[in-house]
Order: sequence, then structure tokens, then C-alpha cells
Amino acid sequence: MTSESDDIYNLENEFSPKINHINCTNLELNINSDAIDYRCYDINNDELIIPEDIKWINHSDIDYPNYIDIICYYFKSLFNNNINKYQYLIFKSKTYTLINRGAILLSLVQDIQNNNEECLSYQTLNSIDKDIITIYQLCDQYLKENCKLFGLSHAPFKDFINNYFLKRNILLKLDNKYKDYYTNDRFLIVKRTSYIVNQMEILFEFVKVSVDNNDQLPFKLLVLTMNFFIILGEYLWKYYWFDGSKSYGNN
Repeated sequence: MTSESDDIYNLENEFSPKINHINCTNLELNINSDAIDYRCYDINNDELIIPEDIKWINHSDIDYPNYIDIICYYFKSLFNNNINKYQYLIFKSKTYTLINRGAILLSLVQDIQNNNEECLSYQTLNSIDKDIITIYQLCDQYLKENCKLFGLSHAPFKDFINNYFLKRNILLKLDNKYKDYYTNDRFLIVKRTSYIVNQMEILFEFVKVSVDNNDQLPFKLLVLTMNFFIILGEYLWKYYWFDGSKSYGNN
């Protein structure tokens, strides 16, 4: 099992060589030259290029729980709810990492905006774009791995996933149907990305409540069993109880 740091390291290594061809209006960086050409990059206008060979998830990759999954979920919760708690713990910790990563990136871009830095180095712009792509890659991965847990927790997961795909496709320019909403403003992209990650973290409150409530399943099952036998006893007493040769059910 790979760790969170391994996931981020692998994704960054995968994207690094592919973003070096970003098309900028003012210059090109000649990486084969001994003298590096430091020219201006605009954080608000230079195009955000997404490598075409990246595999993004879509609705067909989201596996919603069926009736068998629901039965297995509650059966597992009845005898060992710690399994669900541990899955929640792992996913929650990964989400905190994304939140921190998004907050640091938003702070960086906001400082650039506040300082009116219109001339950025290629390395700075490349680092921002790489972080944006990495955050969405990790969001895709975590949502795909834990979609059933969200679906079983009575969270508004379908509404969230519809909104997530819509915003992601617009911000990363993945669907030309929304090309009128495309933007190269890195501050706007990073801010909306941060909102999406925060929404995913808030969605975990539904998972937490659901998993915590599952601890009450043994008690609820005991109460249900007792009520069943009480009702059964009352029925037998009323219709099938015999006192000698007298049946109260015939009166």
C-alpha cells in the first residue's frame, strides 16, 4: 500500500516533464541552453495547459452502492464497525493533506496578486499549474476509491459529484461544451479548487455521523428482537393460550 507522500511524489514526477511545453505569450524557456532566459509570465493570462494523456474519472467510474453493498455494510458494522471507522480515518487524513496543499497554493497565488507581480518566472508558473493538476488528480483518486462509503452514508454524494465534474471540467478545460466559461486566471482557478476540496471535507461529516451511528446497531437489534417477542407473546396469549379446556381465542 502506497502512502500519501508516495501518491503525491508519483503524480508530480508524472506531470513534471509534461508541463514543460506550456504555451506562453511572451517567451519560451530554452532548457537546453546554458544561459536560462528569464522572461515574464503572466499569472492571469498565460494559458493553463493540461497534458492530454491524463486519465480523468467521469460518471462511469463512480461505483454507487447496490442493495448487496448496503446489506454487507450494515452486517459488517454490526460485528466490526472499526473497519468502517478506519476507512473513514484514512480518507479523512488524505483530505486534510489536500486542504493544506490547497491553502498553501491559494496563499501563494494571493500574495502574487496582492503584490501586483505581473512578471513571473517559468518555474513559478509551472509549479502553480503542477499543483493545480495534482490536487485534481488526487481528488479523482480518493473519490473513486471511496465512492461507496459516501453513497452508504446518506450524504448528498450524487449532487456533489455532479458539481465536482462540472467545476473540474471548466477549470481544467476538459469539456469544450463549457469553453465560454474557461479562464486562465490562476487566482480564480485556485480559489475555486480550494472550495471544491473544502466541500469534499464537509461531506465527510455525513460519513462520520453514519459510521458513529452504526455503533448503536447491536442495541437497536436487541430492542427490535425484544419487541418482536413481546408482540408474539401478546398474540399467542390472546388467540392461542389454553386454560384447561378453555381457549380464550374462541371467546
